[in-house]
Amino acid sequence: MDPLKLMSDNKALMGFNLLFLYERAELFAGMLTDLEAYKLDPPTVGKTFDFKDMHQALTYFQTGKNIGKVVVNIKKE
Repeated sequence: MDPLKLMSDNKALMGFNLLFLYERAELFAGMLTDLEAYKLDPPTVGKTFDFKDMHQALTYFQTGKNIGKVVVNIKKE
């Protein structure tokens, strides 16, 4: 992988280590409570797809013509 090629292609490679969050669950619970106090409107759902139609959902999302969230429903068995 050539980092200079990534930049010229306008791409990036990123990694995240989120394991430390497990030890700070109470901090994030408090942040969630603070965020809920803002009483924000729920996000706008533009279109919903079943999981079996994931390819369609991705194609639709890639067009950039969606307004709101593109949701993929996963049925729990």
